[in-house]
Amino acid sequence: MRRLAALCALLLAVIAPVASAATPQFSEEQLETEVMCPVCGTRLDLSHSPAADQIRAFIEQKRDAGWTKQQVKDALVAQFGERILATTPTSGSGLVAWLVPLLAAAAGVALAVGLVVAWRRRPRGQPAPAAVPLDDEARRRVDDALRDFE
Repeated sequence: MRRLAALCALLLAVIAPVASAATPQFSEEQLETEVMCPVCGTRLDLSHSPAADQIRAFIEQKRDAGWTKQQVKDALVAQFGERILATTPTSGSGLVAWLVPLLAAAAGVALAVGLVVAWRRRPRGQPAPAAVPLDDEARRRVDDALRDFE
């Protein structure tokens, strides 16, 4: 009886990693949003070109073979280059595409804070400056203009 229990435990220890390796590590839909169609330049999940169908078949085949998402992406990059990825790389010229919006957002926040601080520093409750009295000539011209307006 002990031998049978030990044999079952050994069998489970060997089969469990193999079974988990055979289960897919990612969903095809998930990877299709991260890969571009090399023909039409749209994401793979939005493309209906024959090339997109071939890439979908490749992804499905490798997924069923137990490849990880990163392995499939690496294979696609090796075949098509970095342009196959829907995300911008975080190095080289792709770094600029990440930094420019961040810097623009930071400048916008700084501008907004500066405007709020300036607006709050304005003096409040001060009376308007006193009006300068009109001389006789200016008063006559205003009266004439008002009469002509009526």
